[in-house]
Amino acid sequence: MGLVQTINEKCVGCNNCIRVCPVEVVNKSISTEQGNKISMNQENCINCGACIKACTHGARYYEDDVERFFKDLSRGEKISLVVAPSIRTNFKNNYKRLFGHLKSLGVNKIYDTSFGAEITTWAYIKHITENNISGTISQPCPVVVNYIEKYQPELLEKLSAVQSPMMCTAVFMKKYANINEKIAFISPCIAKKDEVDDSDTGSYASYNVTYNKLKEYIDSKRINLSSYQEANFDDIGYGLGSIFPMPGGLKQNVEYHVPGAWVRQVEGHEEFCEYLQGYENRVRSGNKELPLLVDILNCPKGCNWGTGTIKEEQKDYDDVEAVMFKEKAKVKEHEKGMFKKKYDLFEYFDKTLRLEDFYRKYSNKKIKLYDPTSQEIEEAYRKLQKFTKEDKTIDCRACGYSGCENMVIAMCRGLNNESNCINYNKIERQMVNKDKDAIEELLTQSKVLNEERIVSAKKLEEKVKVIIKSLNEVSESNEQVSTNIDDISKKVMHVTDIASNLKGIVDTVESNIKKYSETSEIIVDISDKTNLLALNASIEAARAGESGKGFAVVADEVRKLAEQTKHSAATTRVNNEQTLPMIKSIIEVSNILLEEMGRVNENMQNILAQSENITSSTEAITSTANKILEDN
Repeated sequence: MGLVQTINEKCVGCNNCIRVCPVEVVNKSISTEQGNKISMNQENCINCGACIKACTHGARYYEDDVERFFKDLSRGEKISLVVAPSIRTNFKNNYKRLFGHLKSLGVNKIYDTSFGAEITTWAYIKHITENNISGTISQPCPVVVNYIEKYQPELLEKLSAVQSPMMCTAVFMKKYANINEKIAFISPCIAKKDEVDDSDTGSYASYNVTYNKLKEYIDSKRINLSSYQEANFDDIGYGLGSIFPMPGGLKQNVEYHVPGAWVRQVEGHEEFCEYLQGYENRVRSGNKELPLLVDILNCPKGCNWGTGTIKEEQKDYDDVEAVMFKEKAKVKEHEKGMFKKKYDLFEYFDKTLRLEDFYRKYSNKKIKLYDPTSQEIEEAYRKLQKFTKEDKTIDCRACGYSGCENMVIAMCRGLNNESNCINYNKIERQMVNKDKDAIEELLTQSKVLNEERIVSAKKLEEKVKVIIKSLNEVSESNEQVSTNIDDISKKVMHVTDIASNLKGIVDTVESNIKKYSETSEIIVDISDKTNLLALNASIEAARAGESGKGFAVVADEVRKLAEQTKHSAATTRVNNEQTLPMIKSIIEVSNILLEEMGRVNENMQNILAQSENITSSTEAITSTANKILEDN
């Protein structure tokens, strides 16, 4: 996550952030349902803070290390401070009580960056002199460093190898004052966080706490600074280093030590970007003289009005100047006394410090920008309805860019869209106004057609109602048919059940007749045997003579009875033989009836299913017809 952030809900797409950004590939205009919104490409940002100042809607803000700083202090972490000299214009009369409060929380040492500024000036002069440098760009400003590393890495060799005043102070504390705990910058600059986190600076510091966030924290915790004892800086003192935060502060320091030196002074994000382009051209030419040193800052009024300062404390420029003037006057007093013969700090530095300890590195972080083809640029112009030279040079800047050409290049890079062009929107409105009469004519024609449609719709409604009525009648008749078929089907099932029962009874009768026939055969056989016995008995009775007459009568009666039994059994057998074929015919008829009734029942079920389908289709047609009526 980058230092500068966007609150999308607060963004109104006013393009002020695009307008003030020195780099045209950071902000991206996106068309949304709520209008244009501006997002950020954090990788491309140099953290100059211009967009935060320009945004009147509070959509842009920044983060620093203030919360982490106080949290670590509360955990007992030992931390020392490097405080920028602009503390005097941001906390004015109570900055020493602020120090007292911070020391009460566990802060160890507090060094003034003014002391580090003295080291920086000493190191600049020494480095340039010993290495016979023809031209150097100063680097106290991390925004300038960010810009050169990302957009003009060709100038990296011209960036001073010496650390910034803040980092020089931190190096001195670590390497020469034996202060081994973490170091926090109390600074006026958002981008100092980049310097803190940059491995090329040696990782001497761990926090960047801006004045503005520091005051917000103190106010939120309701800390009364006046209740704390004053505390002073712990460094060995300084000379002109305290005026570094003023515009040209470095210049005045160098000119003091090297009278007549050509030091170029540049302030402001637009100014320094433009200047560096020209400076690079001078370097390339190889035959143009360069300033000994370029004193270059992002903020037009110097670090006293840095991006992380307290705005309400910086309202009056003269108030701030008065503080700096007093600091400068202190040095003048020193010149009359202890500094009148020699700037003793530099003598101390020459004896004590190693120049190499205060060197830093740089990295080529060049942002590769897409260069659109002429064909792509022309296509973008066409999207904007710009066809003539006059169209393409309106340059109203409402889109935020310096001209129409920059806008179409941004479109080709995917950073903007035609809806963000005021001229495009004006042309669109003109086209709408031009077609107004045609639209009104179309509306009139539409009204006539609508009236005709109403008439047609009424006719259609009447026809549909007739269809619905007929369908309802068909549906009712079909329901009656379904009911009748269902009733018939039930009766057929009943008849089928009766036929099935009849078949069972007939099967039982046939079985019993067969058994009866078998019994009749047995009776006939018994009758034949009885008749034979009666005949034998009659013969035996005749042989017996007079004494067998009685037995002969009995034998004769038995014979008659046997003949009658045989006759009855024979008659029964004949009847059985005649009845059995008839019963078989009844069974066959009953089977045929069952089969036919089964087919009838199956057909009835098919008819019933078809009737249900007809009913369903009728309902669907009726529903569609009703929908037509509703829509009509």
